[in-house]
Amino acid sequence: MTSIERTIDQFHRRLEGDEHHRYRSWGHCFRWFRQRKRIRFEQGIEHSALQLGFYLASWGMYRGSGSGFLLWKDYRIHRYAVRELLKPKYDRLLRIDFNSQREAEAALPPIFALVAALRTAYVSHAGTVNGRRKGVKVTDTLVTKILLAAFGCTPAYDWYFVKGLRSRGLAFSGFNETHFAELCEFYRNHATEFHGVQRRIHENGIRYPVMKLVDMYFWEVGRGISK
Repeated sequence: MTSIERTIDQFHRRLEGDEHHRYRSWGHCFRWFRQRKRIRFEQGIEHSALQLGFYLASWGMYRGSGSGFLLWKDYRIHRYAVRELLKPKYDRLLRIDFNSQREAEAALPPIFALVAALRTAYVSHAGTVNGRRKGVKVTDTLVTKILLAAFGCTPAYDWYFVKGLRSRGLAFSGFNETHFAELCEFYRNHATEFHGVQRRIHENGIRYPVMKLVDMYFWEVGRGISK
């Protein structure tokens, strides 16, 4: 077993012993958003916003720093982001073949168009925080956690993940096309190792997308060197 496989297994073992572990919120949210056509047909915006909000809470996004404005909002603040996520033009983000450099590069414009749209969705509707007008900062961590849950097309660029990236020699100064393309290249250089663990582990029948595995790997690396 390779170092990458061992590291991902170490992350995944936390879920195996707890059927209600908070990390499982990702799986619930990912399964929900895979039903994109049915959600659109049934006008499932409210339920989708609730799914997304609870996942983000489970994954630390309702703390008082970073995207702490969410702490002062009910789940319906996510409806505007959900409407963007469910637009048909983004359906392709569920089916990116990251083994192909050409396809990965072709996915960059729609990914970052969606990132910009998500930032606008929150900034436009969350400008009042606890009764006061306030500038809202929509962080890389927030938008990438949403993309990870809705499509599995990017990792979640939180503190541990970025620390893990840098420890492996990958630069990061913000979530942009250049840095994400470099991460995709790292994945392709180690695709055999990621595929090895992808064949072995799953979550309630979900085959982990490769970017979810990349997320697990670098998060665990970052956590390990932060102890």
